[in-house]
Amino acid sequence: MEEEKKVWQDEMDAPITRIRPVKAKKLSSSIQMEALKKCADLAADEIMDMLKDKNQFMRHVFQEKSSGAVGEVELKTRNVKHLRDVILAIRELSDVVRGLYGLLPPEAESERSVQLKKLEIEEKKLSPPEKDNSETGVVILPAPDDANA
Repeated sequence: MEEEKKVWQDEMDAPITRIRPVKAKKLSSSIQMEALKKCADLAADEIMDMLKDKNQFMRHVFQEKSSGAVGEVELKTRNVKHLRDVILAIRELSDVVRGLYGLLPPEAESERSVQLKKLEIEEKKLSPPEKDNSETGVVILPAPDDANA
C-alpha cells in the first residue's frame, strides 16, 4: 500500500516538474526583455543628450602622421561622416525599440490599416443584408367568408 502511494505521488509530481521549467523560462525571458528595453531607453537618452550640442557636427578629428597624436578642430563645415553615423545609429535604435515594444514601422502600419479597411469592405459584401426590424414577417389574412365554408 505504501509503495502504491509513492508511485501515485510520483505521477502527480511529474506534470509539475514539466511546467516549472517553462514558467522559469518565461520569467527569465520577461526579465531579459525588461533589461533590453531599459538599455534601449538609456541609449535613446544618450543620443538625445549628444544632439543637444549644437557644434557637435562642426568638430573634426584629425591624427598627425609624424607623432600619431589625435586632435580636434572646430571648423565652419559640417562633419558629414559623423552626421551619417548618428543618423544610422538613430535608425538602428528605432528598429530595435520597435522590435522590443512590438511596434510596426510606419510603412507597415499604414499598409496594415489599408488591409484592415479592405477586410471590412469584404466582410460587408459577404454578410447578408440587414433587415428592417419593423417588418415582422407575419401576414394578416382577411377573415374567411362564412358562405365559402
